[in-house]
Amino acid sequence: MARRPVRSRGVRRCPGDRTHATAADPAVLSRKLGDVEGCRPDRACGNTHRGGVPRCHPLRVHSPLGRPHLGALHSNRLAEVAVLPASAPRACQPGLLPPAGPARLGRVVLGPGRPVPASGSRAGGQAVLWLSDAAVTDPASLWWALAEQFPTTGLWPLLLHFLEGESGRPWEVGEFDPVDEAEIDALDPRQVLETGWHDGVVPIDNPWPPGTGPLAPFGSRFPGLAPPGPETDAVAVELPAGGRARIALVSCRHPADAVALIGWTGAVNVRPAPEVSVVLRSWEDRFGAILVGLGFATMTLLVTRPPTQAKDALHLAAEVAAFCPDALWQPEEQWPYEPRDATLAALCRLVREPVWRLWFD
Repeated sequence: MARRPVRSRGVRRCPGDRTHATAADPAVLSRKLGDVEGCRPDRACGNTHRGGVPRCHPLRVHSPLGRPHLGALHSNRLAEVAVLPASAPRACQPGLLPPAGPARLGRVVLGPGRPVPASGSRAGGQAVLWLSDAAVTDPASLWWALAEQFPTTGLWPLLLHFLEGESGRPWEVGEFDPVDEAEIDALDPRQVLETGWHDGVVPIDNPWPPGTGPLAPFGSRFPGLAPPGPETDAVAVELPAGGRARIALVSCRHPADAVALIGWTGAVNVRPAPEVSVVLRSWEDRFGAILVGLGFATMTLLVTRPPTQAKDALHLAAEVAAFCPDALWQPEEQWPYEPRDATLAALCRLVREPVWRLWFD
């Protein structure tokens, strides 16, 4: 058995939350499909990507098949190709959450919604997100329209799903424990993942010699961070289709920070929210991994620069296992295809796809 962190007392996990972590079906990934409109970043920001490419840019998507569809985070069906920048967007400043009622962000008109305060003891009744009152029928188009304005609004959009069979949890009831940005800044993603490797991945009495067994080609020692994905200006990805979701807005500068600033507790069995955010920040920088949606205990990422080499994919698979051990140890819950092996080699199929869905037991 692997060592597993102990869940905090008083936090209840319901077995009904079975929105599984799965890899997308074989998807289109091309570095040279279509054009991506850039923007001139705020001159005062000075926030640039490697090579001088502005980081404060919108996600402007051109789809040769029409409007892109992210759709339901639980669906494995794919439709429509979207072309988007390869680096994750940044906002120069966090934005202000809209008040209760219909909201408008630039040219995007939202339906009615309201700010939702956190119920955690550290929140002090302060709102941590704005939540739409109803599910939207075309979530992808609305998500893209909001995401492309993020550098100027400082409000990152998320597609949210609720715990099955329990109305309101966690989003309407404020089942959060938020922290501030400084708690994320204080963490080292490599240290977080190394601890996760030893505590949640390596069995206590490891029967396999180094380089063999489910952790092959690695062993008890964490292999370190994977090298960054391939450099490119834009990528084309085929996205999930269909479904309904609520829209949320989170005030932040990094999309990755939304998890900790909300105080999402979906990964509490494995790690606290600040650790989730610092790892997502690292994946944003190295692989263009963008947080798209959250459920009660699920997370969906859109990855614009996944590894293309087998050895790099194995390193990243080790990171994903250290971050979310259930992605490795519960393949029967994770995979829509055979073989459902609890091995890093099998997990490589997930990390080479443009859509990652992670489920925390």
